[in-house]
Amino acid sequence: MRTSILVKIIALIISFFILTSCSKTRIFYNYSDWFILKWFDTHFELNDPQRSDLKTRIKRLLDWHRKSELAKIAKHLKQLKSRYQKGLKGKDIDWTRTEHKEFWSRIIDRAKPDLIAFLSTIEEGQVRRMERELIEKDDWLVKQSKMTADEAHASILKWFFELLEKWLGGLESNQKQKISSWVKADPEWTKIKLKNRKKFQNELAQILRAKENFQENLRIWLHEPETYWTKDFKNRLEYKKQEWKEIILKIDEITLPRQRQHASNQLKNYIDDFLTLSQQNAS
Repeated sequence: MRTSILVKIIALIISFFILTSCSKTRIFYNYSDWFILKWFDTHFELNDPQRSDLKTRIKRLLDWHRKSELAKIAKHLKQLKSRYQKGLKGKDIDWTRTEHKEFWSRIIDRAKPDLIAFLSTIEEGQVRRMERELIEKDDWLVKQSKMTADEAHASILKWFFELLEKWLGGLESNQKQKISSWVKADPEWTKIKLKNRKKFQNELAQILRAKENFQENLRIWLHEPETYWTKDFKNRLEYKKQEWKEIILKIDEITLPRQRQHASNQLKNYIDDFLTLSQQNAS
């Protein structure tokens, strides 16, 4: 959990785009205000004034995102498509990561005033509800932590193969064999991520409870999340990023022409989708 709750939900929306068909992308984006409000209501049990206020703030953020960001995303994907068609290099992955970091930074900057104003209205009972909801969350990471090494490896491969086949089309058996040897379960990293996430969530709860220096503490939590990361997470993160970078480059080396074309077509569809959405009026 490296960004604010609101920003994280936006991130989940964008991630959903990548994993769904183009028609679903447009539908989901046009109803994203409902999904975000529903998430907040579930985790905080908003009162009527809070719900009305947050609805207005979410609409304002998404209107800006549609008008200012979607065309930029489309441009980024167009450049990515061009790079991908030539075969990926390490610098292409570095470039993509930098672009994404700048993208989320703009969202944080835009959302921050509204987020601070809204979170300042959260009461103790709502903080406790948020804590319960987050603790009881039985997500993929929690499930991974309860698996044996073999179960975790099988789970990761299932997820990764589904993702690759979404982008590349069908995988050959020899490709699956190679990828299976490259992608490893890392129980220790799973534990580190869970511990780091819990610490980061606890820090947010403390900030919401301690109204003293509220805006400054929340600003640091938003813009300097590494301040609250665990030492183990900080030490391991760059290694894991490099590890996945190498895996992506290896997969690119064994990608067949038909698969590269399939992925390029997928990117083109998303480019068209984002451009269409950027030109639509918000509902």
